Amino acid sequence: MKNGFQSLFGLVAVCLLFSPYGFGEDREQILKKAEAGNAVAQLELGWMYEKGEGAPQDDSEAVKWYGMAAEQGLASAQCNLGILYMEGRGVQHDTEGFYKSIHSSPWALSRPGRIAEQGYPVAQNHLGSIYDLGTGVEQDFSEAFKWYRKAAQQGYAKAERNLANLYQTGHGIAQDSAEALKWFRRAAKHGDSQSQNYLGTIFAMGTGVPKDIVEALKWFILSADTGDEHEVQNRGYLVRFMSLEQIAESEQLARELMEVEAFTAL
Repeated sequence: MKNGFQSLFGLVAVCLLFSPYGFGEDREQILKKAEAGNAVAQLELGWMYEKGEGAPQDDSEAVKWYGMAAEQGLASAQCNLGILYMEGRGVQHDTEGFYKSIHSSPWALSRPGRIAEQGYPVAQNHLGSIYDLGTGVEQDFSEAFKWYRKAAQQGYAKAERNLANLYQTGHGIAQDSAEALKWFRRAAKHGDSQSQNYLGTIFAMGTGVPKDIVEALKWFILSADTGDEHEVQNRGYLVRFMSLEQIAESEQLARELMEVEAFTAL
């Protein structure tokens, strides 16, 4: 198993999507709602105690209120609680508690409160990576495949790329180059620069696909648009072997795809 730092870093990014930023009520109003069992108020109260905003900073109180909200299946509370477990704030450092709170509340494991199961593709992809890398859990490519696929089916580019990698390697699923290529294409079309660079490379070299330098340059143009120096060098190298007409065709194809991406992002 690898250490939990990468998972903690990734989960922080996930939790930021769900953290409260204040509901315009004072602590006493929120406390009344929290004591009455309102999960969102419990989350807000935990946040106030964790950050020392509107209440004295107190990690133990934060754990208490996050725990109550997490027990009711509130994904953001489970997420924040997991970070406190991992950092050992307000509770003894507990890696197992951290991973349990990714899956569900540590006090109510049988309840359907899982962050990933609530349909958030970022969390689903992150959970897939935990199983893929064996970070804090036993490595399980089948579980990784399951969670990557759930996120990929929602059009999440990183998950599409991760799913493609599993098809490419045959980890967790029968090796299938055609499926791998399909998911690399989807990830690339959704803006994943690694997938774009990968496609540019295989088309430039004719690895598993017919060699097509126009198609290759199209993908290198798109990946270089992210500012990655290595990808800019790939584009610069390839154009040395192309005619001006071929370069213009690649640029036109790249523009058309960027327009489609911009349209679908609206």
